[in-house]
Amino acid sequence: MLKERGAIMGADGRKKASREMLGELAGKARSAGRVAAKAAQDGAGRVSDLAQQARRKRMLAKYKPVFPKDFFSKDFDLPAMVVVEDEAARREVEICKGAIGWLSRNGGMDVFHLYEEAVSASGLALYPATVCDAVYYFDKVGGRFVDLCQYFEVIQKDKMTELRNIAYSLGAKECRLEAYEEEKSLRANKGKSSVKAKAGPVSSVLEGSVSASAEAGYSEGRSRRSSVVFAQKFEGSDNPVKPELHWYKNDRELISLIEMRCSGRNPMKEYSVKLDSMASSSMSISRAAKIDIAVKKIGAVSNFSFEGEAQSELRKRLVFEIVF
Repeated sequence: MLKERGAIMGADGRKKASREMLGELAGKARSAGRVAAKAAQDGAGRVSDLAQQARRKRMLAKYKPVFPKDFFSKDFDLPAMVVVEDEAARREVEICKGAIGWLSRNGGMDVFHLYEEAVSASGLALYPATVCDAVYYFDKVGGRFVDLCQYFEVIQKDKMTELRNIAYSLGAKECRLEAYEEEKSLRANKGKSSVKAKAGPVSSVLEGSVSASAEAGYSEGRSRRSSVVFAQKFEGSDNPVKPELHWYKNDRELISLIEMRCSGRNPMKEYSVKLDSMASSSMSISRAAKIDIAVKKIGAVSNFSFEGEAQSELRKRLVFEIVF
């Protein structure tokens, strides 16, 4: 009996151990399940983060917003063309919130679209004034962005100021700038001509003689339009000072004049120099053409051609006369 009881107790012990083992396994399973669930959640979170990062990159590439930290970074490459935009532009685009503007590329040129409210904080000098929707281009000599509508006029005034300063620094009593442009023309010369022909038999060779009372053709003529850009008088000085050159720093004739006057070896009384339009041009024809394309692509309206303005500048000839 004791033997049977012992056997029963042994069976009960085994059942108890089995239950404990099952409980332990169940606990481990539950723990493993929680770990797996958390891992799955973390994995899903990482997938979601990666998807959000990828979407953000796509949006940044599409809208190209410029934030203050980017703009004021030493690595930021500021384009030469700036457009002042209304602050309401792109207000609904989430990726653009907090930006001071955005970048675009039009006609092969990079353009910086700057919100009007951020102009003051940007530190950019917009000349002559800040106007919404206006397009500005960088003046490398003046270190400012000039309204495209007045760009060539402003640069022209700066050049004239530099020439007057050159004359004053060299001790001139008078100076004068004359501009002229040659216009080509093509005229037709109308004349009379007569033709006499003598014909023989059909089988013979046709013989003819031609005499002309006037020869018809074309002749090319040139007309010259000139105008005085400015005339200035000074007190004069025998102690010339070498002036600082900006727009005319590559004009060889003007540089030669300055060197002769400052050396004192040539006591000149009058001097006339033809200025090199190419050496002092505001910009190249190709760059002006790109600006015209960019202006059209950004939706700006203009009643003139920037390329045409650049060509007109190169056609002009300037004669600078100085009296000492």
